[in-house]
Amino acid sequence: MVDEADQANDIAELFLRAALDKVRRPVEVRGYGLCFNCGDEVEGETRWCSLDCRADYEKRERRK
Repeated sequence: MVDEADQANDIAELFLRAALDKVRRPVEVRGYGLCFNCGDEVEGETRWCSLDCRADYEKRERRK
């Protein structure tokens, strides 16, 4: 027989898994005319003005 504490733990685990699944999904971020790293203008939906800026941005994001 399952008691209320077990049921509550099962529900809490479901919520936790759902929250973790949301966090793990990559977010598609489109460019908006400025480099995500330094703020320089870029063409169209490009996100970075150079490979160095991209590497710097990705390194900083991994630290978060």
